[in-house]
Amino acid sequence: MITKASLLKPITSIALVLMLMLGITLPAFGAPAGPLEGDETNPAETKVTKLLVMPAGTTTPNASFTFEFAPVSVDDSTDAAALATMPVVTDKIVNYDATAVGTTSNGIKTVPVETDSIFANVVWPHAGVYVYQVTEKKDTYTIANSFLEDMTYSKGAYDITAYVQEKADKSGYYVFAIAATIVINDASNTGQQPGVKVNPTPNGGPGSISGTYSQIAFTNEYTKNNGGTNPVKDSVLRVGHEVSGAFADKTKPFSYDVTVTNPSTVTNNAKTYKAYVMDENDQVVANISGIVNASYIKNDPTYGNYIEFTTGAPLSLKLTHGQYLSFVDLPVGASFAAKVSGETDYTPRYALTLDGILVTQSLGIEANDLGFAPQLIGEAANIADFVNVYKTVTPTGISVDTLPYLVLIALAVCAMVGYVATKSRKSTQIDA
Repeated sequence: MITKASLLKPITSIALVLMLMLGITLPAFGAPAGPLEGDETNPAETKVTKLLVMPAGTTTPNASFTFEFAPVSVDDSTDAAALATMPVVTDKIVNYDATAVGTTSNGIKTVPVETDSIFANVVWPHAGVYVYQVTEKKDTYTIANSFLEDMTYSKGAYDITAYVQEKADKSGYYVFAIAATIVINDASNTGQQPGVKVNPTPNGGPGSISGTYSQIAFTNEYTKNNGGTNPVKDSVLRVGHEVSGAFADKTKPFSYDVTVTNPSTVTNNAKTYKAYVMDENDQVVANISGIVNASYIKNDPTYGNYIEFTTGAPLSLKLTHGQYLSFVDLPVGASFAAKVSGETDYTPRYALTLDGILVTQSLGIEANDLGFAPQLIGEAANIADFVNVYKTVTPTGISVDTLPYLVLIALAVCAMVGYVATKSRKSTQIDA
């Protein structure tokens, strides 16, 4: 006899099986990272997104990036013979030039560009499930001088699955759906892990990056500086010191606090930068003074001693008249701050030039500190010129330089007095 209890067990088992099947299927096809679907008229297509990021104020380089597609499996088979039946997906290339401005937010400039459609010209040999892995080819951008610029390539990788069906009229095959899965995480996938599915929808589809680009994205970081080929004189940033005034002491050392900080794109908090102390003849100063920790002073066997600045860490030093700090490897988009300590009888002032433009001049108070908050370094000249003006001094007493003139004047006065007295005596005698 069939009872309700005996019926309940198989029904429950079937329900559990269905739930497990749905649990397996839904992550692959659920929103928002489910497969992108198409039809015979408009097959599903996807693209690769290149995200080139750089510090704000950096000109986009003339660069090309290439993406390669390697066969992974067909109908779940990774056998070499099966992989050999998979059609070749040609490399996809994106190009950049200085006209690509992108968007800037929080000190980071991002320039996104998509490739052409990945499967647009692929001829499929049969219906099935084809999986390809896409990676970025390294070193496609030629760096003429590593001292002046740097390009970091994405380590990301994605598996792209093409679900291929036969056309209704049996004339060929088309891509019914496309899915994408993270294999190696890219910087664009913040907080995600390998195995997570991403939305492959290009051209503004729902769930795409910023509503515009495929989430099959590769992020490269570009930095440059505005120095030249001379790693000592061609300053990215110059912080100079002078004294002025007839009685100013040009041998007197003044204390400065200087801080340089990474651009927002550089997250290495241990990053260091190089600054030479130069004299008024543009020669490297060997004896650097005012550095509390001697380990900050390094030596280049070719150019001499320099100061190693750690990003975000204030560093104190002393400069005398005509000396300046020459930073030679700071990237565009880094920031710097500087302050001179007040000295008795001296009034500080500075002129600040950023990205080739004089932006401010500031006059301080005698014997008081003077400095400025962090400022961004641009591609053109960046200069902070400090001048400490000695007070006006009025000499007292008789100067030996003026003594001969005073003697002549005194003699002239005596002669005049004698002449007047003589004339007066003669007049008195005549009247008598």
